[in-house]
Amino acid sequence: MKQTLILAFLAIFFLTIPLASFASRRSDVEDLLDYWIQYADDENYEVLDTDIDMLTQDEADIYYTITLDPGSYAFVAQTGDDIPNIDMAAFYEDDYNNGDDPFVEDTFDDNYPVLEFDLDRTETIIVELWVVDWARRSEDGYYCILFSGDVENGSDDNRHGGK
Repeated sequence: MKQTLILAFLAIFFLTIPLASFASRRSDVEDLLDYWIQYADDENYEVLDTDIDMLTQDEADIYYTITLDPGSYAFVAQTGDDIPNIDMAAFYEDDYNNGDDPFVEDTFDDNYPVLEFDLDRTETIIVELWVVDWARRSEDGYYCILFSGDVENGSDDNRHGGK
């Protein structure tokens, strides 16, 4: 009986370790997003939208489409330890469809790309976020993204999907 209890305890313990690890990685990224929301507020930017999601080695990039009014904008994404290098670029919708280069990008070797730009007219923007490097042990990882701007009505539409 005692041996059965010990084995049951060990089974439950080892089954819950992956769940705790999974939850803590998401909560770490939630904390990062809270930091960026506070930073945007401190800089007098309105938070237009946020997202937390997971990237996998099979789906290592993601796209967002967002329609923005004239104004100044700052977009930031950040990952946890599983993704040490992630990049981000923004395209005007027509340029993206034509295969043209982005109008702004951050390809520094880091896990927190930042895009800052101004718009003179209402534009639909395609934002691409992609993993450059994975941590050796990782097959997936969480990221957060924040869209912020200094306009009253910055976002009409926001949706995302993998490549």
